[in-house]
This record gives sequence, structure tokens and C-alpha cells, in this order.
Amino acid sequence: MSTTAQQKLEALTFWRKHGLDATRDAFSVSRSTLYAWRAKHRAGGLPALQDRSRAPRRPRRRNWPPGVLEELWALRNQHPSLGPEKLRKLVEPVCFARRLPCPSPRTISRMLAERPEPAAAERARRRRAKQRRYGSRARKPAGFRASAPGECVALDTVVRVEDGRRGYVFTAIDLYSRLALALAPPQPTSAAAAQFLDVLEQAFPMPIRCVLTDNGSEFQGRFADALARRGIAHWHTYPNCPKMNAHVERFNRTLQEDFVEADEELLWADLPCFNRRLWGYLSWYNRERPHRSLGLRTPFAALADARVSGSEDLEAGESRKWWRLTGMLPLHAHNADLP
Repeated sequence: MSTTAQQKLEALTFWRKHGLDATRDAFSVSRSTLYAWRAKHRAGGLPALQDRSRAPRRPRRRNWPPGVLEELWALRNQHPSLGPEKLRKLVEPVCFARRLPCPSPRTISRMLAERPEPAAAERARRRRAKQRRYGSRARKPAGFRASAPGECVALDTVVRVEDGRRGYVFTAIDLYSRLALALAPPQPTSAAAAQFLDVLEQAFPMPIRCVLTDNGSEFQGRFADALARRGIAHWHTYPNCPKMNAHVERFNRTLQEDFVEADEELLWADLPCFNRRLWGYLSWYNRERPHRSLGLRTPFAALADARVSGSEDLEAGESRKWWRLTGMLPLHAHNADLP
């Protein structure tokens, strides 16, 4: 029983004991209201004292002239991002010219809510079809912080455009140690991303347990199949939310400012040479460049401090994996096989 029904029942009980005048003074209700409550209680018992919806049984329907509605829907379909205030500003001259009433922004907002928009319905249909195609995607947990090397490696794609030409660079960074790797493929396909994953496994001196990417097509298909075969979890960021992948986004900026902008021509003219130079820069980035996020240590020093398997050789300049200061022949061999 609701609080209002309890108060009504208390008033009726008080009325039987102390009379009508005392009840009106104690509960501040009129005589006719008390009689109405009593009649409801006698007819239906306690349920009759519950509050009922006060909405009208026949709600008023908006009946705007067809010319106003046609102009409003045409503007909305052409400019789906405009709000009700801007739509009213655009439809007002048309209403004035035709001597028709112009709805207020609040009325336009209600009209838009009542009318299913074709564009919005089409976007919802495509979103449902995409969900059926790819299934529900695991997202990065809120407040996640990597507690060990290899617990989560973030991947992304850098796109460089100049004079109609496009160049691509796959990037990856370990969220714990900030150990980074990059590779320029001919095209950002899922097959190329799967081969980049092979390079990651051979270059990173620790097992990868989770991968964080955006929702790009290069991180689906064969790349997702390669992760599933290896038993590596795949987290996705939310669409239009790059801050969920902030570590690799910051590495992308550093990579472009320190290296790509100076050797950009090689990205289109000589891709193997670009990758060889890129490997040299990454060797310096991981071995010698101090990182403020690591307390001015290097990623290899962070790995050594974490006592990762094989980290005892990192500070000596030789890794048990592919990291060597003398060149990047293993990476170049992988690059030759890219499609």
C-alpha cells in the first residue's frame, strides 16, 4: 500500500473516532474529499484508495499543418545533427511566408521524439546487423591498470596522407613496461595485422595475455582468428573513444614527431628501408630513451625491474628474443612476407 493510501485510511479511521470537524482540522482536507474517500473504500476496499494515473483517457493530439511538418522533416533528414532550437530557426521563415504557425523548440523536440526518423532507424538497423555479424565485443574494464608485463598490449594504426598517397604503420605498446613496437605494412588488412601479431610475439620478451584495439576492420577477421588460436583475450574500445587507448595514442604522437615526419618519403618510396630505420629508432626508444611515466627509466629497465623471463640479458644489450642493436633482419624478413 502506498503512503498516500495509508494517509487516506488513517483519515477515515480518525473520522470514525473523532468526528468530521476534528478530521478536517487534523488532516486539512475538505468535507467532500472525505466523503469521496469513504465511498471508494466501501466500494473497493484498500485498493480503491491507491493513486491512479491522472493522464487523460483521450490525450490531445498535435494537429500541425502539413506544410510545417513536411518542411520540418525535410530539414531533419538533411541535417540530422541539428537540435530543436536550430530547426525552429530554419523553419520559421517558411512558416512566416506561408502564414502558418511555427512550433516552439520544445514542441519540435516532442514531435521528433514521437516520430521515428528514417535515418536514425537505418543507423540502428546497421548497428544491429553489425552486432549480429561480429557478436558482442569485450570492452576494456573501467579503471584497468596493468600489473605485469604482457598483461595488456595496446595496438593501433597510424595513417599518413599526402598528395593522395596513404601510408600505414601498425603500432603496439605494453601498458606496464611501455615497451613499444611498430611496423609499416603495404596495406592495413587483417592478414597484415595477424603477421604483425607474429612479430609482436617474437619481439616481446614476455607472453601476451590480452590485446586492446579499436574497432577497425584490420583488427577483425584473420587477426581475431589468430588471437583466438593463441588464447589471447581481445578487448575493444568504445567507438569514438580514443582515450580508452591513451597509451598507444600517445606513442603514435611521439613516433610521428620523432621519426615518421623525418623519413616520411620512405614510407611510399622504399618500405623495407623505412622499416629498417624504424627498427633502429625503436631500439633506441626502448633501450635508451627515458620515459617520464616510468620515472625516467627505459622500458627495458622496467622489464628488468619486473624480473621478466629473459630480462637479465636486456641491460647487457642482447635479448633472447629479436631485440638486437646491430639491425632488424628478423623484422625485415617478416616484412617481406606481408601481402
